[in-house]
Amino acid sequence: MSTDLQKEFDKATGYELTDSDIDKARLMIGVDLASKDKEQIQTATVDTIRNFAQGCGSDNPLFVDPDYAKGTRWGSVIAPTMMAGVINSPMLGDPIDPELKAKTKSMFRGIHVFVSGGEWKFFKPIYPGDTLFSYRGVVSVDMQPSEFAGRKVNRITRDVKVNQRGEVVATYAYREIMTERKTAAKKGKYMAIEPASYSDE
Repeated sequence: MSTDLQKEFDKATGYELTDSDIDKARLMIGVDLASKDKEQIQTATVDTIRNFAQGCGSDNPLFVDPDYAKGTRWGSVIAPTMMAGVINSPMLGDPIDPELKAKTKSMFRGIHVFVSGGEWKFFKPIYPGDTLFSYRGVVSVDMQPSEFAGRKVNRITRDVKVNQRGEVVATYAYREIMTERKTAAKKGKYMAIEPASYSDE
């Protein structure tokens, strides 16, 4: 590795996973903040529901055929549950407390973050005319030993999707794993494998 590349590598891997960062992250547990995101779809319609369903390869008449759907117990077309993930209108809400914002500034700087999975739960159908809003908060922050990187932080964050009637439509909880780059770089199980080299021949 060239000197310049080595310097860049050392800089990128020089950050440490500190107890201070973990303490800061735990201050955010239970603090829900309104999402200001404005997705391409903010309000579901018969057309957007049909297009989403067909784009996913589904021709379920409950999603794509208003005449059929009208005769079901739902009384209307409803959206595929996963459409909750692509509908969002900005939600009004208080900003983060300035003192808390200052206390949690720059946490996990330069630390690897892997999103390792998530879980959706669905509670209410999405009808044409429904607008979805969301808020997000940290549920838990745990430190654990790691064979890969010495130690790791598991952080669970949950999004809550609500409609214009104030009903919870769905929740999405996802796990982030944070590790030190320098430790992971030294302990990666593939580190012993030499890169391939080829002659001109």
